[in-house]
Amino acid sequence: MKQKISIQKIAGLAVKGEETWESVLDAGEGKKDIDQGLLGNGPYIFDEEKSLWQPITCKFPTLTLLDNVTETGVGDSFELPRVFKNYAWEIIIAGNPSAVEVDLEGSIDGTNWFVIDTSYTITKELRYVSDKQIAYVRANLITLEGGTSPSVTVIFRGGASSV
Repeated sequence: MKQKISIQKIAGLAVKGEETWESVLDAGEGKKDIDQGLLGNGPYIFDEEKSLWQPITCKFPTLTLLDNVTETGVGDSFELPRVFKNYAWEIIIAGNPSAVEVDLEGSIDGTNWFVIDTSYTITKELRYVSDKQIAYVRANLITLEGGTSPSVTVIFRGGASSV
């Protein structure tokens, strides 16, 4: 019988006592399931009520991709701790510009970048992206015109998600 594994919130990591999820699965039938390709990528937790293995989802910290940026260009890129396919991004504009274009860009390898979503807001906006897998993320301020000392802040919020 598969063992129930508890979740440690701090690391988003399944543990049983002091053991990691790998050692718990290696000790039981979970290892067999993983070896047979029944589970795919871990970590997993056994749901006794449903009698099946469920992927463990974890929250991802908030990333500031652009921080009060006043000139166009690409911001820093960030490697995510796992591949995400569902996430939100927030665009905050100050200084009353007349035109703004911000691209959210994603990559699987950190080298080849693609536009995932685009915002044209001149105030603020929260956008949601689904079913677009990325391992790296960055923001690119394409246009910032008019206003009085306009600036742009972009915040990425990866949420509980399993690929």
